Amino acid sequence: KFGGIFGGLQDAFALSHSKDNIISGNTFINASVGVDATNDDIKIFGNRFINCIAGVVVKGLTDSEIYDNVYESNKDTSFGIQARDFANNVTIRNNTFKGNGRSFLIEGLNSGDGFENHKLLITNNTFECGNVGKIVFSRGVEISNNEFTASGFGITSSSNIDITKNTVIGTSNSPAFTINNFTSLNNINITGNTFDNRNASNNDGLGIRMNTVNSSFSTADTNIVFDNNIIKTTSGSGFISDEINGVTFTNNIIENTLDTVGRNCCVISIDFKGNNSTIANNTTSRKITIEGVNNTASNNVAEIP
Repeated sequence: KFGGIFGGLQDAFALSHSKDNIISGNTFINASVGVDATNDDIKIFGNRFINCIAGVVVKGLTDSEIYDNVYESNKDTSFGIQARDFANNVTIRNNTFKGNGRSFLIEGLNSGDGFENHKLLITNNTFECGNVGKIVFSRGVEISNNEFTASGFGITSSSNIDITKNTVIGTSNSPAFTINNFTSLNNINITGNTFDNRNASNNDGLGIRMNTVNSSFSTADTNIVFDNNIIKTTSGSGFISDEINGVTFTNNIIENTLDTVGRNCCVISIDFKGNNSTIANNTTSRKITIEGVNNTASNNVAEIP
């Protein structure tokens, strides 16, 4: 109780001796950090984290697995997983996260020289968290086959990110998924996901929102790909993009389900502002607007044009 466990250390002696550790069957209550996972070959499984600020912190970790744990917290400032520094061949799978805080905070991960091919995989987890998960200034992260309820997650100024086959069911007016650009974005793949924000209050929840916060970086093409996603909202837009260039948005289905007379005229399924992008083969239930130069728009179907 109150204290956590160091799964490894990063000094010279520990890097050569602290390996092949197993952390299992423990209960952590009110700890600042439940498990601080560092070094190589750590398995963290079958633990319970209650009201910890951070369940597991991944920091300088390789060849490790975190699985079959339960994290619960009523603290708004908490997060189930925090990852920073670097992680390679690390898998976080089959865990349950419930609470008022964030599902995960991945910040500055694999961003340094020499970490270009490092990979962190978060897969087959259940997140029922009151605040959005964040991937910030990071590289080499895959989020796949997870279920998010209550809040979704977002990406800020990151690269080499794969978001595949997740289900996000939001209950707030925050978008189910966001991408923000402060400095640079590159090589982000969002494929085969379901983003459902129909339960937002006042029917105004958005599906996906992309935005450039610092306009001085808005000219570079981003190579962001959205393909084969399902996006559901009520009156909120399905996809909004503002000053993000080099985007491919194809084969997606957007459903705006609000039937209130007088509001359908104002609903926009796709509201895109940017350059050098392709918007094609999408099916939407409301309007499509595209602004910018050197864009390709083809074979999009809007039920209410």
